[in-house]
Amino acid sequence: MAFVARGQGYAMQLSARHARLQFADGGPSPGAVLEMRLEGAARRSRLEGEVPQGGRSHYILGLDRAKDILDVPHFAQVVSRGVYPGIDVVYRGTDGRMEYDFVVAPGADPGRIGLRFRGHSQIEVTPDGALAIRLGGQLLRHERPVLYQLPEGDSVDGRFLVAADGLVTFEVDDWDRNRALVIDPVLVFGTYLGGSGIDQANAVAVDSGGNIYVAGTTASTNFPVLGPVQVSNAGATDAFVTKLNAAGTAVLYSTYLGGNSGVGDRGNAIAVDSAGSAYIAGQAASGFPTTASPLNNCGSGAFVTKLAPAGNALAYSVCFTGGGTDYVNAIAVDGALNAYITGLANGGAVMVRRLNAAATAWVYNTTLDGSSPIEEGFGIAVDASGNACVTGSTASTNFPVLNAIQPTQSSFFTSAFTANYTPAGAPVYVTYLGGTGIDEGRGAAIDGSGNCYVTGTTRLSSDFPRSNAAQPTAGGFGDGFVTAYNSGGSAYLYSTYLGGSRADIAYSIAVSATGTASVVGETKSANFPAVGALQPSIRDLGAAHLSSN
Repeated sequence: MAFVARGQGYAMQLSARHARLQFADGGPSPGAVLEMRLEGAARRSRLEGEVPQGGRSHYILGLDRAKDILDVPHFAQVVSRGVYPGIDVVYRGTDGRMEYDFVVAPGADPGRIGLRFRGHSQIEVTPDGALAIRLGGQLLRHERPVLYQLPEGDSVDGRFLVAADGLVTFEVDDWDRNRALVIDPVLVFGTYLGGSGIDQANAVAVDSGGNIYVAGTTASTNFPVLGPVQVSNAGATDAFVTKLNAAGTAVLYSTYLGGNSGVGDRGNAIAVDSAGSAYIAGQAASGFPTTASPLNNCGSGAFVTKLAPAGNALAYSVCFTGGGTDYVNAIAVDGALNAYITGLANGGAVMVRRLNAAATAWVYNTTLDGSSPIEEGFGIAVDASGNACVTGSTASTNFPVLNAIQPTQSSFFTSAFTANYTPAGAPVYVTYLGGTGIDEGRGAAIDGSGNCYVTGTTRLSSDFPRSNAAQPTAGGFGDGFVTAYNSGGSAYLYSTYLGGSRADIAYSIAVSATGTASVVGETKSANFPAVGALQPSIRDLGAAHLSSN
């Protein structure tokens, strides 16, 4: 008996010793097919449906009613029994995706399992233990397998092995052979995104349905577009916006955004509202596509563009400059569809602006400006009431602080700063954040109580301000930091280093409704403070992503 599973962007045909995965049209590799065969599987193995689901399918195949297939039942999972002696394979749908487990009975040998893939261009085990399979523009990643024993669920160490001829097997460390063993590779879809030139993704956002929005910069004349606002590259580089489905298996739309200048355009930031409209911001040159607005004033400056939910029209697009170098590094959107931006203004000041929902006026337009030209906003966040939290860096000793918990700069180089604004744009507080080294704020978040959270990088600052610190001392030359302020900015909720003995950088932060902060960045430290970690050790001494709660 054969079974068919369908998900977002793919269909999978299952038989007792074989799985055939085909990607749907509209994705990066439409029609691409990957086959997975169970090498050496028993010919008498059988596939059975388990956990019946409601509903039936009917296949009307033509004028000859005798060929119709009617009343096909649905199942939550299917099992291929006895594919190897004492080993079953279980296929099941989870969150719209396919997963498969090998269930090894007591006394059976997991070394009998072999996977032979056909249709791929490359297969390899990555430094973090995952199995990466490339076919066309599609990347399938089997995360490092999770192994555990029944019934208690005790974990077991194991890994993928790929032989010279491409056969994939599993290596399993010590386990209790008197108990059942489950090997669970998690299949994750991924994709290349780009053309033949240099492409760079700079920002990502996710909507309530899990769809993924990517903004960046491309020099490719053949960047993949779908349902575009702009079908071709117009300059040296253009911004781009691409929307992927939640599974990452299909492009829902993809478009260039750019003018005809030889200087080029950059997409630096992206946000998405509750209706699925994407807001992109960055740096624009002459000829950048705009809509009618009294705010347009652009030879070379910053831009904010809002796309319709389908990505096929500009809801608005404004380009503006203060006369110097202007660009946006971060954007946030509130529930009333006002856009908040920060970046660089006039070649040497921190830009902080709030754009109304129609893009016809600035609700406020302000700068933070000291005597040094080295200052810039890198992160902005907004709460449901329109209060904004901003962070960045400054080299000015006369930065316009207000109600500051740290009123003076400690460094001869750059300090981070944190600023908080009311919905009308009045500053609640503006404060330095740093020690005697080099400090820079990169990401901002704000919770429902108006508490502001910032993250970034501190280098050579053994005196970086700490409070209730999870890591009270610097780990090395450069660390990430995480600092949380109360709503008035009069006290730290906490402030801590985050890093090991080598270079660590924190880029972005998000905060939950309960105030739990999540941070992402990179580390070169083998002794990064990993706690409760999915990946407890670094696999590559170059750089690896990190997160902390």
